[in-house]
Amino acid sequence: MLFRSYAQFVKADSPWKTIDDLVRHMKENPNKVVYANSGAFGLPDIGMAQLAKAVGGLQYRTMPTTGGAEQVLKLLSGDAQTQQNSATPTLQHIKSGAIRPLLVVSKSWPELEQMGVPLSSKAYGFSVRNLSALAGPPGLPEDIRQRLEDAQRAAVAAAETLEELDKIGEFSEFKTGKE
Repeated sequence: MLFRSYAQFVKADSPWKTIDDLVRHMKENPNKVVYANSGAFGLPDIGMAQLAKAVGGLQYRTMPTTGGAEQVLKLLSGDAQTQQNSATPTLQHIKSGAIRPLLVVSKSWPELEQMGVPLSSKAYGFSVRNLSALAGPPGLPEDIRQRLEDAQRAAVAAAETLEELDKIGEFSEFKTGKE
């Protein structure tokens, strides 16, 4: 399985330097902050809802987009003030200093953790997971299922795969179908 790293972001020139700053502002200014998401009930919505619940409620306006890249554009343009997003569309903007991570909402994001960005699991008691998995049809013969599982195990453990995943801020953790 591949796990995507997720975090809460604001534009680098925003007044919020920490997640506590953003939460405080949102509590003091209900429905003033626009949150760009990837459409209703996506993983970022779940993470934002869990954050809101963990801090005793937040009221914000949502701006649905077509996905992570458009979320970044909405944040950079000032149309939205915050978002939760994965590493792939945000990594170059983190490195350039255009956006600021405030909270890692996934299980881990080592680069951000090294920067001092807190984990939601430690700060608020939740995290989100976006899994990518290989699936087959019902009744798949056992020998084919086993061959696919073995191939996936080898692929996610390959040095080349791990190197490429590292470049885009993602990580893998192999699990069998039964697991």
